[in-house]
Amino acid sequence: MSGPFHIRRIRLINFHNLVDETLQVRKNLFLIGDNQSGKTTVLDAVHFALSAGVEMEFNAAARFGPRTEPGRNLASIVLRYDLERDVAQRGPSVMYAALEIADDAGTTHAFGAGAFATSLDAQPDAWGFVARGRTLDEVGLCAEEPDGAGAVRRRPRDRQELEEQLGRGAVLDKGRYRTAVAQLLFRDRDAYVRALELLAAGKAYREMVARARNLDDLFIGLLPPPAESEFEEVRSALRAIEGIRSDLTDLEAELAVLRRVIEKLQEAQRETEKIARYEFVGAELARRRAADAFEKARTKAETAKKDAAREEEERKAGAAEVASRDAALRALRASEGAALLDREEEARRDAGEAEREVGRAKGDLAARQDERRRAVQDAVDAAADLDAAKDRAVVALRSVTDSARAHLDHEAVVAVGVLAGVISALEPGAPTSPDAVKQLLSVLQRGFEAAREDAAGRAAVAEGEAKRLHAEAHAALKQADDLRRRAEVLPDLRGYEALLDALETAAPQAVPLYRLFELAPTVPERLGAGVECVLGPRVLGAIVVPPDQHAAARARVIAHGDGVEVVDPSEFETGGESAPGGTLPAALADAGFSPLTAMARAYLNRVAGDVRVLGAGEAHGDTERAVWADGHIHEHGAESRVDAAAPRFLGAEARARAAAEEETRLRSRAAELLAAAGQAEADAAAKREAAGSCRQSLALLGACAPAPLLALVTAAASARARIPEREAAEHDAGERITREEERFSRLKARHAELEAAVASAGVSDLRDRIARIEADLESAREEEKKAIDTAGRARKEADERARDEEGASAALNAAADAAGARREALLPLAEPRYRGDIEDYAFRIMRGNQILAGNVAELVAEADRARARAFQWLDSSDGLRNERLWQKYAFRLDEVNREIRDQTGRPVEQVFEERDAEVQSLQKALDERTRDLLERVVMAGLVRRLQGQVRELRDTIQGINRLAADLRFGTSRFQFSLRQRQEFQRLLDLIREQSVLQPALAEELRDFFQARLDDLRQAREGDVPEILDYRRWFEYMLQVQSRSDGAAQDLPRQRLRFGSTGEQAVPTYLLVIAVASLLYDRTDARLRLLLLDEAFLGIDAGRREVLMQFADRAGVDLIVATPELDGVTPALAASSTLFVEKTPEQDVFVSDYHWERPGAQPGLFDRPAEPDEADLVLGVPRTETSAQAAAERPADGTPPDDSGASRRERA
Repeated sequence: MSGPFHIRRIRLINFHNLVDETLQVRKNLFLIGDNQSGKTTVLDAVHFALSAGVEMEFNAAARFGPRTEPGRNLASIVLRYDLERDVAQRGPSVMYAALEIADDAGTTHAFGAGAFATSLDAQPDAWGFVARGRTLDEVGLCAEEPDGAGAVRRRPRDRQELEEQLGRGAVLDKGRYRTAVAQLLFRDRDAYVRALELLAAGKAYREMVARARNLDDLFIGLLPPPAESEFEEVRSALRAIEGIRSDLTDLEAELAVLRRVIEKLQEAQRETEKIARYEFVGAELARRRAADAFEKARTKAETAKKDAAREEEERKAGAAEVASRDAALRALRASEGAALLDREEEARRDAGEAEREVGRAKGDLAARQDERRRAVQDAVDAAADLDAAKDRAVVALRSVTDSARAHLDHEAVVAVGVLAGVISALEPGAPTSPDAVKQLLSVLQRGFEAAREDAAGRAAVAEGEAKRLHAEAHAALKQADDLRRRAEVLPDLRGYEALLDALETAAPQAVPLYRLFELAPTVPERLGAGVECVLGPRVLGAIVVPPDQHAAARARVIAHGDGVEVVDPSEFETGGESAPGGTLPAALADAGFSPLTAMARAYLNRVAGDVRVLGAGEAHGDTERAVWADGHIHEHGAESRVDAAAPRFLGAEARARAAAEEETRLRSRAAELLAAAGQAEADAAAKREAAGSCRQSLALLGACAPAPLLALVTAAASARARIPEREAAEHDAGERITREEERFSRLKARHAELEAAVASAGVSDLRDRIARIEADLESAREEEKKAIDTAGRARKEADERARDEEGASAALNAAADAAGARREALLPLAEPRYRGDIEDYAFRIMRGNQILAGNVAELVAEADRARARAFQWLDSSDGLRNERLWQKYAFRLDEVNREIRDQTGRPVEQVFEERDAEVQSLQKALDERTRDLLERVVMAGLVRRLQGQVRELRDTIQGINRLAADLRFGTSRFQFSLRQRQEFQRLLDLIREQSVLQPALAEELRDFFQARLDDLRQAREGDVPEILDYRRWFEYMLQVQSRSDGAAQDLPRQRLRFGSTGEQAVPTYLLVIAVASLLYDRTDARLRLLLLDEAFLGIDAGRREVLMQFADRAGVDLIVATPELDGVTPALAASSTLFVEKTPEQDVFVSDYHWERPGAQPGLFDRPAEPDEADLVLGVPRTETSAQAAAERPADGTPPDDSGASRRERA
């Protein structure tokens, strides 16, 4: 294989600020210049040519820390985005970045990437080309075409034109272009990708160091990635295992639901057996209770039958006794003596009743007498009430008489007297007319109401007038006080005082124009009124303000509005010329010194410079505007006159005099207003008093209301009419007493006669005998009644007991049938061993569980509820309607038969057995897959790759130390070492010892990975877990040897931080260059390149020389961007230095200088050859100009610039 390639030329077309540049390179390239000159742009161009922009970050060195926001992108490169002006300086454009490489044998190739962009927001279209065996000149990236003027114009070819130029096979899309570059420069695509990662890391050195706070992170960022392909195979196997595990999990979840369903079904079956057993026990107990109840009912029925027969005999005996007593009583009552006794008893009762009637008649007479007395008193009270009401009405009418005379007309006054006479004439029984009272009272009420409203209205008007006069007086006094405080009157402009107050804060130096002038001494004061009239309030009140406060004053004045003017200082900066004599401005003198006077006078000259001041009787001639001392004014052909008077605004004395006069006028006006306000308040008080009098009269007239008066008249008449009625009732009650007393005397005499007849007949004891027999008869009847009741109850009791016996017999038969039915229902539900003696089984469990007979019903209900809950759960989304079961099996629950079948008729138990067999099969497959993963993928492939990576890491560390063995940085030499991390110690031992294929160690390693399969499975997509990342198994140590005979010592991160920036950077650059060299060695790279932006900052010149010498020895070409580091050093065999400069006009210049290490010194004491000073200029050395002229001539034949400077492009 031939030697490595080196970049010979870099071609940039429309690449950001570089329009069309061809940069010559000798092995190494150094870019120097100020910040923002475009050095990093060249590094980005080389990176873009190698990567086609895929996963590339532009201007990476400008970022420090995590990349959180987008920066420069491909579209901004193509369209030349200007950050300061935020604009793209090109329209839709084509861009190219191309490289020309060659080896020592002269083999030359050209390749590069292009892009087309239309806007900053659109994604550019990118492509690449590979031209083997061609130079950049032969590629022809630019086409020539005439412009409108006939001149030849160069433009970049688009993709189609480039395909026509090179052939379709040479122009490729991004992906195929990267593959072609990888085939051209590297062993394979992986090596190409690894090389691009190294280029990106070197270009973003600061960002890489920011992320790598210690050597561990730095090594991890630079070393090859872990076994990604092997881990991807592990991940694929884990996905397959995860699929099986997922299926197994689903089946196990389904099996768990089925198991739970079967358990619930069995629970429902057990509760059904409980219900049947409890119901059988309850029925059997009910049968036994029915048998006991029947026996008791039979016994009671026999006893009741015997009791009923005995009571019937006693009833018959009682009936015979009653008949005997009744016959004896009848015989006594049938005798004559008994008839005499009956008449005497009747006479006695009649006399007693007559005596009681006399008493009631006397009570009635007393009540009638009381009613007569109350009627007389009521008549007296009603007459008194009527008189009192009439007196109150007459008194009220007398009280309103004066008010009526004062506020009402004569008719109303007459109505008062007439109404008093009508009310006085009201008497009980006399004819009355309510309309007369009503009409007269209405006249008076309307009159007083109208008078009250009129007086109240007039009082309100007077009060309002008094308030208005007070307000005007106070306003006049406030104006007088303001005038005294201000000591001047203001122009007649609305809100002018508030504007001046605001300007005192916003623009303290602002002054009204009238304060700057006064009448000239030679001008009569009588002219002042005419001058102020001509100028008017807008000119007099114009605001004059210095330039530095004009903006603030103008804002206030414009916001205020109302025609106030503010003088613009820019219009009167020079102050203008003096006004000619005889004009209005000349009649005004400056009122003291003020820097604003000149500006104000210039303004006056402009607005009133044409106004002439004329003497009395002097003609105005052709003057457009003039004013005379007598107050005459002429303006544009019209005349007017004002009273000749002293000025009010011009001059401090004039303003003070005008202010005093105005203050006096305002205070006089305020005194007049206050006096008028007092008179208005007195009128208001009189009117309020009149309204109160009318209101009081209206209230007094309420006593004359006709309805209450007439009601009292009616009540008095009624009370008088009731007295005769009460007297007649009293007379009737007296006559009744007489009649009742006469009747009582007659009945009392008859009773006495019958008592004498009984005594003479000798039958006085007959009554006693009849009474005794009657008592005996009554007692016999009571006994007979009791016997009848007792016999009836006995018969009823016997009938009821007989019916109870029949009911108990029927209940016993029914209970026996129910117990038999419950027994038959329990038999199929019980276990076969208990069916022979089911009664013993049921009652043994009952006794064993200490179940009481009274709790059987509650136990049946509880078991029924438990069964219902089981059925409800089975029919819910947790049971048969679970999403895992319903769509697949559509199970149906038969609650009657207590079974579950799927849509094909299989019972749920059979389905469970089939699914359980599937779970066992899947578990077996999962175990086999896991065993295959561990044996074939992990143990055979991944472990072998990890062994190789660990071995390669150790070789890399040894290679770095070998390359840096003789490098001295000052007095120090650096070496790197590895230290195994404690947590990975056993894994490293197992991987190292596993190669021996010891069964015990292999089994331990297999168990190690099997225990961590979950960690491998949970790794994020695209990430390799730490346990498989060989880079993280070690700690990376930096060792330093300060003396030649001293031993190397570890330099931990804590100690390294105490060093300077350069001391900390040297090991990092040493590591980057060494890793690049070893990577290129392992991958047989044909282009050994390293891009370094802002390189070697903080490193002194001596250490930089050693680092560049190390890169040259390692065969790594450098492209370095730095503000001041050039490539002129013996440490490098050859280099090119480009000075990039941007002018303030945004023009960019690129000048080059090429260095080649001088030849060997001929003799020991010969003086080394020194270069000619004329050759030490930025540009092509003079000795090589002719040799390089042909190679550097542009493709279009245009000769290069003699100075070596490239073509200039304007930003």
